[in-house]
Amino acid sequence: MSSSNYSLYTVSPGHLGHLSASHVYASGKSKSFDSRSPREYIKSLENEQTIDKGIKDRIACAEAAQTNGFESLAFFASAVTATLLAGVRTAVFLTGIGHVFALYIKAGNALETVSANLL
Repeated sequence: MSSSNYSLYTVSPGHLGHLSASHVYASGKSKSFDSRSPREYIKSLENEQTIDKGIKDRIACAEAAQTNGFESLAFFASAVTATLLAGVRTAVFLTGIGHVFALYIKAGNALETVSANLL
């Protein structure tokens, strides 16, 4: 790997930062989160009466986003590796990464608009 190729460094911050943020949001909104059985968290929210339905829905959405991120991490990392092995130039690769981040930003803006309407 040449010293000017930073594409492998996009895997961790790009996905793990997103995953951490959604999980911190979801686990911080309720007292029923148990780190010993995190997969049961959404089921335990159904029985919790102190949180209204809108917050429960947002927590479920954040947990689903985290799960989707973990599922797509392998595809993203393998695409980075395949691109490097194919010898694609860094500028072309970074343009593709820019498109991915632009989609994240557009989705965040759309979610902000939708969540503002819910409040």
